[in-house]
Amino acid sequence: MRGIDLLEELDPNIPEFFRTEPRRMKQILLNLTGNAMKFTFDGYIKIKAEMVKVEDISCIKVIIEDTGIGIREGDIGKLFKMFSMVESSKDKNQSGTGLGLMISNKLSMLLTYKGGPGI
Repeated sequence: MRGIDLLEELDPNIPEFFRTEPRRMKQILLNLTGNAMKFTFDGYIKIKAEMVKVEDISCIKVIIEDTGIGIREGDIGKLFKMFSMVESSKDKNQSGTGLGLMISNKLSMLLTYKGGPGI
């Protein structure tokens, strides 16, 4: 069993209720957190949420931070392409379809004010 701490850092200014599509928000968060878990073998995974202003509109910005193996700079462009996967240098047995981050990115743009930057 791995010794990974799951941490949260929530801005106290986030309201109890806010407008979003809860099923899609959950899908995005589960995918990003699942990816962090897949490639983090020790240390922590932190889910951070903070209030930000976008053109005078209050929005929630979510950050998933981990102490995982990281991604080579040359591979970052592959992350959001359909059926594309970045090879893990530590565990060659990781599996997946290469769709999770691409779908999460598209969903996040749809949930973002004015189709913002996504992931």
